[in-house]
Amino acid sequence: MPAYYVAQTLPQHIAEAIACYILVKPSASHTFGDRPPVPKRENSLIPLIGVCKDWRLAIAPLFYRGAFVDPRKDYILEYYEKDMLWLTDIMENNCQGFVQELHINIRVSDLRLSSEDWNTQMPILDTYIGLSAVRSITFILIVHGSWEYKVSQEDQDKSYEENVHNNITATINQIERQVCNRWKVNIFPWNTAGNSGKTMEIFDSLTKRLGGLIGPDPRHLLLTEIKITKPLMSDLSNASLRSISIGRNRGSQLHVELVRQNANSLEELQMCYITTQAVLKMVWNKGTDNHTHIYPRLKTLRITYCSGQRNPAASQPLVNPFPQLRTLICRGHFPFSSPVILVGCRQTLHHLDIDLDPGLLEICAKSNALGKGSFLNLYYASLGWSIRSIHAKRSVSEQLYKMTTDLCAQTQVISIKSCTFENLDSIITRVSFASNLKVLNMGDCSTNIDESISLLCACPQLQKVKLTLRDGDGLGTNRRSMPKLNDIREYQERYKSHSANVSLLSISAIIFANSRRAAEIIVLLVDILDSITLVALNNGKSLRRTKLFNALGYAMKRPPYKGHAVKDVKISVDHWW
Repeated sequence: MPAYYVAQTLPQHIAEAIACYILVKPSASHTFGDRPPVPKRENSLIPLIGVCKDWRLAIAPLFYRGAFVDPRKDYILEYYEKDMLWLTDIMENNCQGFVQELHINIRVSDLRLSSEDWNTQMPILDTYIGLSAVRSITFILIVHGSWEYKVSQEDQDKSYEENVHNNITATINQIERQVCNRWKVNIFPWNTAGNSGKTMEIFDSLTKRLGGLIGPDPRHLLLTEIKITKPLMSDLSNASLRSISIGRNRGSQLHVELVRQNANSLEELQMCYITTQAVLKMVWNKGTDNHTHIYPRLKTLRITYCSGQRNPAASQPLVNPFPQLRTLICRGHFPFSSPVILVGCRQTLHHLDIDLDPGLLEICAKSNALGKGSFLNLYYASLGWSIRSIHAKRSVSEQLYKMTTDLCAQTQVISIKSCTFENLDSIITRVSFASNLKVLNMGDCSTNIDESISLLCACPQLQKVKLTLRDGDGLGTNRRSMPKLNDIREYQERYKSHSANVSLLSISAIIFANSRRAAEIIVLLVDILDSITLVALNNGKSLRRTKLFNALGYAMKRPPYKGHAVKDVKISVDHWW
């Protein structure tokens, strides 16, 4: 029976599951605060769309999920990939009913144009019918250079305030009519060099009316480098936001007020490049008995690149402001001087990712906030050393290592960051890993082959590991040459009784004199730990991936590996997990 007949007999949910399996692939993580990736054609799904009508119906919601709106294709293709999914193309295929996410570029300087010219520059959403399925909309506000030099002095002197007001109103009305079911709104400015004063005046006019673009009742709001104005606060006064993301902003008083007024509904709060003082204002409430502003439903708190000094004398919450917190991420700097959050979330936290420094270590030591068995239900534990104290990290690496592994007996994923070990073998013998630890990320900490073997064998249930490999002293004194055959066989004999359960070895970086020697060590490691079936080479300049990839194939053909399973190990490039 032909394959497409078999495909037609599958239930739709099975076809959808197959499509999701093909589509969902590891990719580089998106950094909060950056512009989001725009919708593009998923070429892996195109063959399935052409199988039959049933398969097309199963694939279309995934393939046409996002659409991009921008009139100047020739211009925009200089900045984006060429396989974007344009809303106009989706309309031609009559598939606009599947679109759930819209990405719209708005050139701020074009708002000065007459209504007629604006309508030719900006696609009129009124011509696009059937967009009722759209739930998420992303506005990219392009503040691009100076436009005065392109027009005559007479045109420069004309008043454009009325045009700006009318064009903003027209756009808001079009969005409201066609995308009235939106509940997730992301706003990103795209600033370029050489912006004129008049361009920034138009941008300020637009920011005062962002409430119209956002809508009356949003649930999720992301603002990157956006100044919150009083008109916007007024427009959002009745909103019950479930998630707020503030990107690349130090946090003004109005930012603080926006977060506080949604305290009872917030489930997720993300802040990037915010100040310590702004964070404390969000949780400090002098008008209550415990001086704490409570967020009763907040489950995720993510703070990255926090600036400012941690002041123990500053106003701190007296009780835990996040009683239901499950995910706590504070990278770069921990803003709280009080351990009340870490202590108060011991039973609720599932995901803990924070960077430490001497002051925070002292705070935690006094309260035993990060002591052995502190957390009852921790699934993911990640401790690192703050970039502010990077010169002191060597002296606390062992302490950080032991602290991370002792946080919870149930932890299944552990990440240890920014550590340098003088003798990792001695530390491994004195540390008890969680019995059900399945994933270990030590990509920021370099290990040699002996340390790597000891580490992986010490974790009986470990399935995935990420390492940075460095050269060691055990395979010849000349670190620029290949290991001798006798040295390889001696290693095979020394570790023949060692076993591990790891199936995926992810290599984030290598510290070797050349790729040939690095490949020899990797192949030897995989041969000794024969449970490894996949070696993933992550994206990074230090890997010299092309040379390393070729050298791995050559190393596997050497005599010590004849008849060994190492030849069946798969090598993957750009694999993320």
